[in-house]
Amino acid sequence: MWRFWILNNWLFLKGREKDLCLFLWFFQVMRYQSVDLLRWIAVIFMAVFHFYFMSTSFFHWESFQGYQTVFFWVGRSAALLFLLISGLAFWLSYEKKSFSLKQYYRRAWQIFLAAFLITLGSYFFSPERTVWFGILHFFALSFILLPWVVRLPSLLISALVFGCLMTGVYLTGKTFFVSVLFLPLGFRWASFQSFDYYPLLPWFGYVLIGYLIAVFLKSHNLVEKLLGWRYPRLGWLARVGERSLWIYLLHIPLIYGLLWLLDFF
Repeated sequence: MWRFWILNNWLFLKGREKDLCLFLWFFQVMRYQSVDLLRWIAVIFMAVFHFYFMSTSFFHWESFQGYQTVFFWVGRSAALLFLLISGLAFWLSYEKKSFSLKQYYRRAWQIFLAAFLITLGSYFFSPERTVWFGILHFFALSFILLPWVVRLPSLLISALVFGCLMTGVYLTGKTFFVSVLFLPLGFRWASFQSFDYYPLLPWFGYVLIGYLIAVFLKSHNLVEKLLGWRYPRLGWLARVGERSLWIYLLHIPLIYGLLWLLDFF
C-alpha cells in the first residue's frame, strides 16, 4: 500500500516528506528474503502433508499406503520449520528500533481469531476431534509470551528450552483427569482426540531455539552473511512466505474441495 501511494504522490511531496517516504519504502523492502523463503518451504511441506492426511482419512485413498512415516516427517518438518522461524523472526523484529509491542500483540490477536475459526470449523466438521489447541492457538499464545521470556539471560532461556523439551517428553503418551484449560500445557485426558494439537510443552522450546539461533548469529556477526542475501528472481516465492497465515487458512478447504472433485469424478 505504501509503495503505491509513494509512487503516485512523489512529485507533490516536500523535502522532509520525501525523506519519510524513502524511510518507509526502505523499511518495507528490508524483510529478510531468506526467512520468507524458509516459510515458503514450510508452507509446501504443510500442504503436502495435509493433502496426504485428508486423502487417506476423509476419502480413504489407498495410493499412499506404506508411506505413512514419510508423510509424518514431512508434516513434522513443516511444523518445526514454522516454530524455529517464528523464534528467529521475532528476534529480527525485536532488535529493530521500530519494534512495537502493541502492534506485535495485535498480530497475536489476529492469529488467535484465525485459531478460533479453526476450532469452530473443526467442531462442526467433527466434534469428537475438535481442534482446541492447534498450531495457530500455539502461535498466538507464544507471541504473547515471547516478549517477556526473551528478557531473561540467554543461559536461563537455554534452561527453559531444556525444561520444555524434557517435560514434553515426560507428558508424551500420558493422560490425566484434567479440564480443557490444561490442554495448552500438554495435559490430556484419556479420550482426547484432535486433528491438530501443539501444546506449549514441548513445542515452545523449539520457538526459543529459533530465538537462540538468532542470538548466536548476532554474537558472531553472521546475521547479514547468512540471512541478508537477496535474489530478485525468488521475490515472488518470498511473498508467498509473507502470507503464510492466509495460506494456512485457505489451503485446507481448497485441498478438501480438490479431493472431493477428484473423488467425485
